[in-house]
Amino acid sequence: MSSMILKYHLYTTFLCFLLLTFTAQADNTIKNNNAEKYFLDGVSNYKKGETDKALQFFKKAQREGYHEVQLYHNLGVLYFKEKQLDKAWENFSKTLSDPGFSPLGHYNLSLVALKKNKITIAKQHLQIVIKTSQNPTLTKLAKKRLEKQHTSEHKPWQTLLKISKGYDDNVNFTPIDLGSGVDDTYTELLFYTTLSLTQQEVSKKFPINIILDAYLYDVNYDTINISDYTQTSLFLKFPIQYKGLGKNWEIQPSLTTQWSKYGGQDYQKIEGLELKSTYYDNDSSYSSLKYSYEAITSQNKRYDFLEGVRQKLRLTTYYHKKNYKTQFYYELELNDRQDKAKYSYSPQRHSLNGQITYALSDDILVNASSKYRLSNYPKVNSFERNDKQVQLSWGGLIRLNQYLSLKAQHSWTKNKSSDARRDYQRHQVIFSLQMYF
Repeated sequence: MSSMILKYHLYTTFLCFLLLTFTAQADNTIKNNNAEKYFLDGVSNYKKGETDKALQFFKKAQREGYHEVQLYHNLGVLYFKEKQLDKAWENFSKTLSDPGFSPLGHYNLSLVALKKNKITIAKQHLQIVIKTSQNPTLTKLAKKRLEKQHTSEHKPWQTLLKISKGYDDNVNFTPIDLGSGVDDTYTELLFYTTLSLTQQEVSKKFPINIILDAYLYDVNYDTINISDYTQTSLFLKFPIQYKGLGKNWEIQPSLTTQWSKYGGQDYQKIEGLELKSTYYDNDSSYSSLKYSYEAITSQNKRYDFLEGVRQKLRLTTYYHKKNYKTQFYYELELNDRQDKAKYSYSPQRHSLNGQITYALSDDILVNASSKYRLSNYPKVNSFERNDKQVQLSWGGLIRLNQYLSLKAQHSWTKNKSSDARRDYQRHQVIFSLQMYF
């Protein structure tokens, strides 16, 4: 009886460390007295504040054949306290084998996941706690933590700033998609900020946000200034979640306005409408369908032939697991431009893209992507242009802390055209510093 009381005392002590309480579980008979003694010595040392000794005794108990969930829980807590998160995860995972203990195990795993910035995984474990726990206190704590996580994910203001230096071995003249055959270095600046203005509930089934996004992108070549490009964009979004059918649908209409400069001169103004529908299959995958309509107005007579309408339809699927995530999409693009007497600039395009990101550790990510694009242009004066473009990209990212990351990326592009002037290959290498606020 005394040993059961001591074991339960440590059990609740660790739970207090993790800000939890839990009902005692019935103990199995311990056949190895040495194992039991080591376990109780670990209890005693922990109560004295001697966590290193406690850890050693618990390991000895494990080697002597003590394999009850209380031991794995205690080991998990000690490793968590020492910030050995992988070992904490391993031991907390072993507590899931006991149905009565597993809700607490899932809660503890959520704490480890949050420390490792694995937000999606943490939310999955919290949701399991809410569904399976018979302990009101544990359920309440899981709900509060999940609500807090949702709140932190939806901060009213978020900003990304990326500063990059790159090398381009075949600078492209964007308006006519023509390789120059000249290499150059360049500086790239990207600034993106999003502000959640308000949230209104149209009805109990339709909560709606109003989001304002601002985007600035600037590329400045060191020598070939004619290819400098600046784009400023504003997006007004109205994401609407439908709370029926398992809360699986989100519909987001958006209004967009873009202004751009090319070669230091005014280039285009684009006003658009987007409608995006997203279906969440489960916590690991979702799919989206997005339609966009853009009215393109020339701001420079030199580029009046590009004025007109562009429409896009994109189907995307996302899938993510513990260490990796993937994204695939197909996009159809239709154009109706002013064109020129000799050439058309109104292609119909089909694009296929696949991306994968893999986590080597919590702070080191590697990625790769491939894209194939087929462009068919209307026939003009018996000439019909068709382009096939392949692009491969790979790179990596290192997180320095919560706000700073370093990124490197290499891409290779090959364009094969029935218009031989537009055949080209292009390599780009870019190094970036990313800052999040």
